[in-house]
Amino acid sequence: MLPAEALIRRMLESLLPALSRRVVVFLSGGTVNEGCVARILADYPLYRYSLVIDDSPGLPPLDETLLSRLSARRLSGLAEIEQALREAELVLIPLATRGTLSKIALGIADSPLTAGIAAAIMQRKEIVAVRDGYDPLHTVQAAAGLGGNGAYNRMLLGYERTLQDFGVKVVTLAEFRETLITHGLQSEGAPAAGISPGSGRPADLNPPNAIHLPDSVITLADVQHIPGGTLSAREDAIITPLARELLEARRIELRFLKK
Repeated sequence: MLPAEALIRRMLESLLPALSRRVVVFLSGGTVNEGCVARILADYPLYRYSLVIDDSPGLPPLDETLLSRLSARRLSGLAEIEQALREAELVLIPLATRGTLSKIALGIADSPLTAGIAAAIMQRKEIVAVRDGYDPLHTVQAAAGLGGNGAYNRMLLGYERTLQDFGVKVVTLAEFRETLITHGLQSEGAPAAGISPGSGRPADLNPPNAIHLPDSVITLADVQHIPGGTLSAREDAIITPLARELLEARRIELRFLKK
């Protein structure tokens, strides 16, 4: 297996949530990355995900035999993408690229992929994007000599802040690697990922004075402003490892609200 494919496999295994979730996945990053992701997604036929693939002009199409193995409902028209987004609980952008980052930040919707992501933002969907693909300081980018222009790097990071202002959760691959250990390929009704069973107390109602985080994925950015006390989250929430470490360090009590 190619190193890049192994990296993407670990990322997707970590990012794909519980089987009961409806997810829309936007794939960008050139045909090499897309081919890797498609091969990996084909191994998980039980996930209820819809797939939008970047088919911008100039990119050769993916192998149709490979695409036929995907259990995902592949979306191409904006109307069906918007309908899938209305039903989705989570939107994932694995390996967001510099091009995708820039277009979304500037409001450019010139393909089903960019128009779909823009629609997800306007619908205020919970969106998780992995930044490793565009991070100018990432070791892969540095090794390729692509992180040497400080002004260009600041532009990319400015676009990233714009995405965060839009409500997109921007995370690193490292935040999700450990999640695979406790989450893996879990079936419906399995415990939430990122926090081992028993480390969060169940509750029927939000405890008094508790801060409630309603999202299905809770990252470090969501909890770093919480100094202490009690925090509640939905029963099936995924708590990323960095967020969990901060909660434990600050002795914040975590309670999962029963559905």
